[in-house]
Amino acid sequence: MVKPIQKRKTKLQSKSKWTSYQKGRDAKSASLKRERSDDGSDPDECEDESTDCNIGNEVSSMLRTFQSNVNKNMNAKRRRLETLTAKSASNCNSKVENVMANQHKERMDLHREYMKQLSDHFLMWERDMAKAKEEEEKLNVLLQKQRKLVAQIKAVQMHRLKTLKEIQEEYWKTVDDTAAMHDQQNLKAKSYLKKELERLRGKIMKDAQAQEMAAMRQSFHSMLFK
Repeated sequence: MVKPIQKRKTKLQSKSKWTSYQKGRDAKSASLKRERSDDGSDPDECEDESTDCNIGNEVSSMLRTFQSNVNKNMNAKRRRLETLTAKSASNCNSKVENVMANQHKERMDLHREYMKQLSDHFLMWERDMAKAKEEEEKLNVLLQKQRKLVAQIKAVQMHRLKTLKEIQEEYWKTVDDTAAMHDQQNLKAKSYLKKELERLRGKIMKDAQAQEMAAMRQSFHSMLFK
């Protein structure tokens, strides 16, 4: 739409230049006529000149008529061009406004969609962070309980280890005491057995002697009383 408008403006400028040229030429011819009439020139020359002037006037009249028609046509074309230009500009403005409105709507829709996605992700992130914090607190509580339980188990184990050590020490002491007591008992038993053996040996020897004496008496008795 810009190039045809520029061409029409160029035509209008060229026609306006032609019109100004015609007006200047008519003004020059009129001034020449006045100068010749003032100088007192020859009547024949004046008649010829008047004839030329009449022809020039007719030509000027024709040119003025042509110029008037051209001006009318140019004015009509200008008004039509202005109307078309205004209509075209209105259509262009309407299209541009529609395009800009659609683009604005698309940008706003995109912005809303993007903000919705960001909001959803931020909400999910906050929920995850809250859940992670809650789990961390639960884990800390569980760790505290576990530490207390480990401390209690360690204390119990240390007590049991101490008890086992005391039992072991008592056992070895008891073993030593028992061994010493058994040694004493063995010595006493050995001494008792030795005494009993001595006593039994003496008794046996006495019994044997008594039996021998009885046998000898019986033998002597039988020998005597035969």
